[in-house]
Amino acid sequence: GADGIVFVLQPISTSIGTTGGGLGYEGVTPSIGITLDTWQNTDRNDPAYDHIAIHRNGDIDHNTSNNLSGPVTILPNVDNVEDCKWHVFRITWDATAKILKGYMDGHERVSANIDLVNTVYGGDPMVFWGFTGATGGSRNQ
Repeated sequence: GADGIVFVLQPISTSIGTTGGGLGYEGVTPSIGITLDTWQNTDRNDPAYDHIAIHRNGDIDHNTSNNLSGPVTILPNVDNVEDCKWHVFRITWDATAKILKGYMDGHERVSANIDLVNTVYGGDPMVFWGFTGATGGSRNQ
């Protein structure tokens, strides 16, 4: 399958990212995204397995300082998430401890300790949230 989806927090509701490997998120800044990436894009240093990660400012290259957590397999010890089963994706934000976490089926997969309001959003606590996704020549069902 390809390419994936992203849960995004951003202060501007009209920003859109790129198609295909950009997951509809690449280039959206300022932002935080938790990516569920199901296609290996070697130009972004993706691993061969379906993976989850936390990225900052629409930069989805895993070898930059904007890769805050991951990549790890989306499901624990499973390389391919496309298994025709329902899965529960959960996100938590502890504003006091400043910890953002992503879970799949009750298992913590990624975690980042970051002051989102001051480090990413310039002191503005008001953000929009939602999902974006994209595909190129391949597809998911």
